[in-house]
Amino acid sequence: MSFTPYTSLLGGLILSGSTSALLTSYGRVFGVSGITHTVLDEAKPDSPGRRVTEWKWSTFAGLIAGGAVLRLAESSLIQLVGAPVFDHSAQLGGSLTRTIIAGLLVGAGTRVSCN
Repeated sequence: MSFTPYTSLLGGLILSGSTSALLTSYGRVFGVSGITHTVLDEAKPDSPGRRVTEWKWSTFAGLIAGGAVLRLAESSLIQLVGAPVFDHSAQLGGSLTRTIIAGLLVGAGTRVSCN
């Protein structure tokens, strides 16, 4: 896998700009674990009725949709970027299941550390 400095810089700038806008507009820090936990907690049938703000639902839906779009456009992105987008062989021995479990553990650990 080759290093792509320009696309990496552009991605970093977009992420930094959007998280900074959230902080300055709403006074909130962008935390995927917290957003996901809040949205999934409200979606439970026995939820106490706590209302999740629209930006959290939008963010959660955008994360899911963004991943799906990236997966569908993977071959085009490989040509554009010059490197694999979903290269699981470079992560945790190549297992998608292990990558998902690792992500869930990171999210759970982040959530536990905030309580």
